[in-house]
Amino acid sequence: MTVDDFLLQYFDSKSPSPIVDTNFTAQMEGQLDLIEENKLEWVDVVRSFWGGFAETLEEAKKASAVDLPEPEPIGEDCPECGKPLVKKRGRFGDFIACSGYPECRYTRPILKTIGVKCPLCGETENGEVVRRRSKKGKFFYGCSRYPECKYVSWNEPTGEKCPECGTPLVRKNKKSLPECPECGWKKEKK
Repeated sequence: MTVDDFLLQYFDSKSPSPIVDTNFTAQMEGQLDLIEENKLEWVDVVRSFWGGFAETLEEAKKASAVDLPEPEPIGEDCPECGKPLVKKRGRFGDFIACSGYPECRYTRPILKTIGVKCPLCGETENGEVVRRRSKKGKFFYGCSRYPECKYVSWNEPTGEKCPECGTPLVRKNKKSLPECPECGWKKEKK
């Protein structure tokens, strides 16, 4: 159940405290205006709201807010403590974590490869290129073996080599044709 579904289930227009209903919001703003004009006591407004809200809140607390899947074993052991690693879901998506949490705090992201071997270590160490996000939110491409392999590129590698100089070809964006970042060679449109 998503957060939106949960809020709508307990706090929609049919509940005693419809805080996610636009009519409730409009009514509350009207009451706040009357309080500002000294035509209504704020204590009375809060009291009339709080009764239904507290009751609905207690009911919602008893329910399961979010249905998170059980951690799923991935068949690997933790490199720090040796306990099994599991796939978990967090607020930023799925990730790998040690089943020994909280004693062991080992985690790592689930890397999604783009199907291209790393130009630096792919032939010898089986590194693959993965799409990552920088601290500022921009996407870049790097080796799955980081920090052992330092390959990084803002442009997406294609897995092909330049026919003129042998440098790995890249795409500057999804619509562009592969080109060589070293000599400038561009693949012709067919």
